[in-house]
Amino acid sequence: MTARGLRNNNDEWRDIPGYEGLYQVSSVGNVKSLPKYRSKTDRILKGYIDKDGYVKVRLCPNQKERKSYFVHRLVAIAFINNDECLPEVDHLNTIKNDNRVENLKWCNHKLNVNNKITLKKKSESRKGVKFSPETIRKMSDAKKGKKLHPDVLAQLVERNKKPVAMLDYEGNTITVFKSIKEAGVITGVNPKRISDVCLNKRNRAGGYKWKRA
Repeated sequence: MTARGLRNNNDEWRDIPGYEGLYQVSSVGNVKSLPKYRSKTDRILKGYIDKDGYVKVRLCPNQKERKSYFVHRLVAIAFINNDECLPEVDHLNTIKNDNRVENLKWCNHKLNVNNKITLKKKSESRKGVKFSPETIRKMSDAKKGKKLHPDVLAQLVERNKKPVAMLDYEGNTITVFKSIKEAGVITGVNPKRISDVCLNKRNRAGGYKWKRA
């Protein structure tokens, strides 16, 4: 099914809640359909990679409907207790198609975006990335009369960076980033939109409130 979820005789299979008797998910991230309709044998679903790199499968509760699900969530729901009702599932090694049960855990959004391996990779990828005055001038000349791309804009204002806080719907602080640029890199939210929220030009960005810390 995936590079990290191959058919394996050691797979432990469990029913997918809500799809009992129709589909099962395994401890390594395989999903199979059980014998139904005209089929007399079970079948491993192929699945597909979405735009963010996560593996998804389409399940059919009946012959007319078809719904898409993240495989890592199906594994977590079937195999991992969630007594605290945490909303998100984190890949511990940050490999998005590694859906083995031992690589997953329930978490909140703050813990998810602050995965230590993810933060380390983000930090290393940013080291040494600087724009010279000449490069900035050329970008300015090329962009005259045009709007700067949010990522370029974030780079240009980096020297004036100020901490920015991510807030939930009730206004509670989830976490604080060193700058709008860092918040955008780590959360994947457009830095320009985060800035607009801080300037009261919009209510939310990425589903969250933002303010200068």
